[in-house]
Amino acid sequence: FYLPFEQDYAVEGFSTVTYEGNGTSGHYIGGTGFEPSLVWLKQRSNNNSHALVDQVRGVLKGLSSDSTAAENTFNHVKSFESDGFTVGTSAQANSNNATYVAWNWDMGGTTASNTSGSITSSVRANTTYGQSIVGYTGNGTAGATVGHGLASAPTMVIVKSRTVAGKHWAT
Repeated sequence: FYLPFEQDYAVEGFSTVTYEGNGTSGHYIGGTGFEPSLVWLKQRSNNNSHALVDQVRGVLKGLSSDSTAAENTFNHVKSFESDGFTVGTSAQANSNNATYVAWNWDMGGTTASNTSGSITSSVRANTTYGQSIVGYTGNGTAGATVGHGLASAPTMVIVKSRTVAGKHWAT
């Protein structure tokens, strides 16, 4: 799996962009080379939490990778665009004169219902790059399975409860 951490339109499936916030809602961040399905934001000029926003959960839903907090409603990302995204006014995404990095993944063009497992999931998958975003509601049953939309079993899975605070990220 190749992840070149550079802004390059030839990169497919993953892209990194850096930018400076202006504190104005609707600030467009371009140069990803595709419409991101998952954006992971980090302010570089301060110690604010990381922010993860994706198209399966929706632009107003955010998780912090450095926290055990449940999913919450934020104003990090307002929309996903064909070559980037538009940010809101949260400190994690767009404080005036603050510097940021955004890691972006292309997980394909549509979100679909997946019934391949014993639990129905919402999936946005890019089989070309072997990566997907999966949202599901657990059923408390040992051995339950969740479809991921990929052609083969994933080699890495990251899981976070979106509704229960205090639950750690599992890899």
